Amino acid sequence: MPEGVRRVFTAPSFATFTSLMTGLLGATGSRTVTGMWSAAGLAGRSHHARAHRFFSHARWDLDTLGLLVARLVVARFVPAGPASTVVVDDTLFHRYAHQD
Repeated sequence: MPEGVRRVFTAPSFATFTSLMTGLLGATGSRTVTGMWSAAGLAGRSHHARAHRFFSHARWDLDTLGLLVARLVVARFVPAGPASTVVVDDTLFHRYAHQD
């Protein structure tokens, strides 16, 4: 999948994206940005601020990325034939509000 979405990112942002996706899939604990960075094996090798900058400063479009990923998933896993209904549920991804 990562190669199919490369055009959404700059080269440095794509490298960070693939690292974060590796960490997301490999994380056994917290799926925070720092947790994904650590699960990708980058803790101590590259500062986690790089991952945080990806979300706060990198230029990429979440809607474009989401549509590309959806098309890749459908193309790979949905058999050809009549129209299919796709339902998305994000309840497994817990969100944490920052407490001041």
